[in-house]
Amino acid sequence: MKDKDEQTALIGMAIGAAVISLVATQKQINQGVSWMNW
Repeated sequence: MKDKDEQTALIGMAIGAAVISLVATQKQINQGVSWMNW
């Protein structure tokens, strides 16, 4: 049971990290686009 909990926690952390990096990339892209529009 403990192994499964650890696996779930690792998967959750991996998903969280992926989401954070996606959001950061999206923000950079949006900033770049709005900067180009000026």
